[in-house]
Amino acid sequence: MKTKQYRGIPDEAFFRGKVPMTKEEVRGISINKLRLRGGETLLDIGAGSGSLSVEMAIAVGKQGGVHAVEINPEGVQLIHKNRDKFAVDNLQVRQGKAPEALKDLPLMDGVVIGGTKGAMKEIFQVLREKLRPEGRLVINVLTLENLSLAQEMLKIHEYKDIEIIQVAINKGHDVGNLTMMKAENSIYILSATKKGESR
Repeated sequence: MKTKQYRGIPDEAFFRGKVPMTKEEVRGISINKLRLRGGETLLDIGAGSGSLSVEMAIAVGKQGGVHAVEINPEGVQLIHKNRDKFAVDNLQVRQGKAPEALKDLPLMDGVVIGGTKGAMKEIFQVLREKLRPEGRLVINVLTLENLSLAQEMLKIHEYKDIEIIQVAINKGHDVGNLTMMKAENSIYILSATKKGESR
């Protein structure tokens, strides 16, 4: 039996395994930063368990579509399972490493980079062709080194409307009859718009 589609899916509803998963609050912000209107074609690079890919597919609706790229075989399996659970027929899954796995994909309206395996520079080169002018780019990074590299790449490739936010989430956990806040990993979310074609 397939689960009804809805937005704001709790983390516990996804198949997770041992593959990294974009947490609920970060998914919400990332999708918001894509500035979706519905019907877009999107790309999720380093899709992990597919939680973000699934919610992106729901957000763009049947007229749009999402391509999820993941190198980890377990991750690819989980994306398939989560796609089937939430009945998102507009989500395509591809196993491979970016940028090689992006070569024959269509032009995208928006891209989320969640993992690069050290190939961020090369991915930006491919996005020169794969992300349409005025398309939106969202990058989620955990380390200061990748934050610095992402900033550098956005400037080199002349993206505009660059925004950087730091998200630090603390969730309440029961400790006996008390509640203690437990911190999640802090994450940096960069968003920008690709420069339009010259007139």
